[in-house]
Amino acid sequence: MLRNPVYRAFSQYMWRVRDGREELSFDEALSREAERKKKGYSFDYFYIDRGMYFKQVHAYLSAFKSVKIVLLDDMISDTEGMLRVICRFLNVDEQHIFQAEDVRNYSYQPKWNFLGRLVTSESRLKFHILNQFPDSWKKGIRQQFDRWNSKTAQPMSISPASEAYLRAIYRDDILRLQDLIGRDLSSWLKQKKI
Repeated sequence: MLRNPVYRAFSQYMWRVRDGREELSFDEALSREAERKKKGYSFDYFYIDRGMYFKQVHAYLSAFKSVKIVLLDDMISDTEGMLRVICRFLNVDEQHIFQAEDVRNYSYQPKWNFLGRLVTSESRLKFHILNQFPDSWKKGIRQQFDRWNSKTAQPMSISPASEAYLRAIYRDDILRLQDLIGRDLSSWLKQKKI
C-alpha cells in the first residue's frame, strides 16, 4: 500500500516522536537525514528516503509475477470496495465482513518522552511489569497508556513549508512512479487544502 510520500514522511516522524525516539523538529530531522545515514542511524530515521517509492516498487514488480499496488487514498475513500479488490486479487472470499477501524496506530506528541521510550523499548523492566498481566490485558494497557500520555498533548501537523519542500523533493519520483504503475498520482503533487 502506497501513501502520499509527503504525509508518509510526517507520519513516520510522528511515530518516532510518540515513541520517544525523535527529539529533533521535523524540519531539523529532514535536514540532518544525510548526516544520520553517514553515522549509521537506523532506517527508521530516514523520513525522505523511505518515501522514494519508484525503485522500491520497480524491484517488487521485477521480482514477482503478480503484484497488486493499492493506494491509501483509495483505501480511505472506499475501504470496503478496496478490501473486495484485494480479496479478489488474493483469490479469497470477498464476501468476508471486515471490521475496519477508522484510525489505527495513532501518533501524538507525548507528554513524557522517556515514558514513550520505556514502553516501546525491549527493556527487562517493561517485560517484567507486563508479565504480571494476562496476555488479554496487554493491548488494553498499551492503549490506556497512549491515552494517558497523550492527554492535553498538542496535535501535530506538517507545516505548509515542510509540505512544499517534500513535494519538491518527491516530484520526479512520483512522476516516474505513476508511469510505472499506470495510476494518476497528480494529487500527491498538490498542497492539501486545510
